[in-house]
Amino acid sequence: MDNEEMIREHWRVEGTVQGVGFRWGMQQLAKHYRITGWVKNLYNGDVEAEVQGTKEAIAKLEEDLRKGRYYYIDRIVRMRIPAENHESSFRVELYWD
Repeated sequence: MDNEEMIREHWRVEGTVQGVGFRWGMQQLAKHYRITGWVKNLYNGDVEAEVQGTKEAIAKLEEDLRKGRYYYIDRIVRMRIPAENHESSFRVELYWD
């Protein structure tokens, strides 16, 4: 992973993704795939996240999230954004926007 380009994406995840363990599950998968960033609930029922890692790791994260047992993803709206070099972990944000 050290020789691969790090990318960062902003995600808005739509579906049944609040109150079902989605953020915790995403944090565990992100740690597994060595992805940094954050995730939080939005007032409208969606979840917002920023994920940073290799393109392959982010694709695996999404693939595994779509297999979730207690939540369902209708769609992920994503946008590539600049990478943040100072980040070293993936966190669950506790406050909504």
